[in-house]
Amino acid sequence: MLDRFKGTMLGCAVGDSVGGVIELLNAVVVERDPESLAARSPLPSVTVDLTSNALTMVALAQAITELGKFDRIHFAEKLARLYENSEKGLRRVRYMDEDTEDASRALAEGASPEESGIETDSCEAAVRACAIGLRYYENPRELREAATSQASLTHKGDEAAAGAVAIARAISLCLTCGADLDVPAFLSEVASSIEKLSEPMSEKIAGLDSFLDAPPRQAFDRLGSRPGAFSAIPGAIYSFLRTPGDFVGSVGFATNLGGVAAARAAMAGSLSGALNGLSAIPPQMLETLEGWDYIEGLAQRLFTLTPAAKPPVRRI
Repeated sequence: MLDRFKGTMLGCAVGDSVGGVIELLNAVVVERDPESLAARSPLPSVTVDLTSNALTMVALAQAITELGKFDRIHFAEKLARLYENSEKGLRRVRYMDEDTEDASRALAEGASPEESGIETDSCEAAVRACAIGLRYYENPRELREAATSQASLTHKGDEAAAGAVAIARAISLCLTCGADLDVPAFLSEVASSIEKLSEPMSEKIAGLDSFLDAPPRQAFDRLGSRPGAFSAIPGAIYSFLRTPGDFVGSVGFATNLGGVAAARAAMAGSLSGALNGLSAIPPQMLETLEGWDYIEGLAQRLFTLTPAAKPPVRRI
């Protein structure tokens, strides 16, 4: 289980850094040929800074480990500090989406957690929710409450909240399943967890298994590449399920969907890491990752807070 905790957080960070590079490249490449994409897409091997997707995930994990649980006010302080440090040049934040930046600025300027969130359906709050999935993997009710609460600090839209719950719940299911993932049951559980928040997104997720073997262009057309949660969350889950045992394949497909490549690849990477563990991530991708050793240690501290870290009670 510890290997899966590490895989989740480092998978998110690797996917984020790779997707950030691809997102930049896609901004200047006019034409792509989806049909030519191999299952194992070529990924850049360069050292890059993490984007705000992974940095806010780290901040959320830090907040949880410091108090032993999710606390809305404590995480709000983390977001404010991240923004302040970026403004002062102490910690550069790449590609922070406008909504997260505005909300974090508001928190830094004294807004309350109830006032800071922006009415939007962006997907960034879902990326960092993998930390919630780790902490509350055994408690769906607390997972849902924490996922929606952390999302609303920056994103108040129903689909933003649904995306955060969907990714957190998907992480928890990947952690607790065996070696073989029951895809229909997995999709049904994730879809049902957000049905009351966003019925359209729930239906879209439930139907992903109907075209897992489709050619890339057909899959791209059905998923879409819009930046909002309605497109990005199903796209990330689909990218993971298309090659569930292949980290590079999942992240590669997610990046090539276009749009918010960093966020989508981060979510696909976290899901693959949760299912397959840290050992499934190619070492060369970790070696070029900024701060990978710190993130690994943070995942281990998060693990110690959960039932999985507690030895079984011996009955006399």
